Amino acid sequence: MRYPCTDRCWRPVRTSRGARPRGAAACLVLAGLAAVLPGPGAAQNVGAGGPALELGVLVHGQRDAAASPMRYTGAGPELGVAWYRSTPRWRADVRGSLGVGTLRSSLTANGLPAEDLWAARLGLRYLRVLGTAAGGRAALLVGGDLTAHGAYRRHRYPVDRTEHFADVLIPLSVVAGWEWGAGPIRVAHRAWLPVVGLAVRTPWGGLKYAPRVEMAGPVGLTGFGQTMYVEAAVTGLLHLRIGWTLDVLHHDDPRSLDMASHRILVSGLLGGSGS
Repeated sequence: MRYPCTDRCWRPVRTSRGARPRGAAACLVLAGLAAVLPGPGAAQNVGAGGPALELGVLVHGQRDAAASPMRYTGAGPELGVAWYRSTPRWRADVRGSLGVGTLRSSLTANGLPAEDLWAARLGLRYLRVLGTAAGGRAALLVGGDLTAHGAYRRHRYPVDRTEHFADVLIPLSVVAGWEWGAGPIRVAHRAWLPVVGLAVRTPWGGLKYAPRVEMAGPVGLTGFGQTMYVEAAVTGLLHLRIGWTLDVLHHDDPRSLDMASHRILVSGLLGGSGS
């Protein structure tokens, strides 16, 4: 690669008496950086993509007024699969995961009350590259995300009683993000806000009654989310990624539902990087 600055670094620099040759020193520094840093496009992984296996920990908190006025939290393992694709102009991924755990509240004593949780996600994300910088190593992206967040809960009350609840929130969100890559390492961040969505809610009394389905606008279904990860190329085909994701959602019709999930996942990607 040819860096224009290096052609000027070796020319004599005329300076006034007592002045320092600052232009020559700056060019020498830039020439040294150009020799060390990777060339353009390192962050874009042109044509990369393929399947991925994800394993990690889910930390979930939920308050569903249809089941209890208390907030229940807990943690458990999560397993996921995904498919990623990356080109110089866009990034895309399809992903799904399932996490399990036991949720408890501040009133829990001797194991009750408690909720047995099965939490699932299925999503699609598409991002366009708005622009690049630093010779292609940094990129700014914007796009959309459609993800279904489902939770099935078996609520065990202190008395001899068990109810089953299921909720699915499907927000359509706008996404913005950035990424930076140098050599085999890539760092990326994405953030999203719901615009509209679909809510499937279990009414008071659990699954013995028909769930309620409704469209929700930007006021009825609110929240935010973000993810950040570091990815490293182990070989030409295998990439390893460790990431953290936060999803916060709220729906208030007919009764308030608040969901917050933290995920720490380690992923193995075949074929390179994705979104």
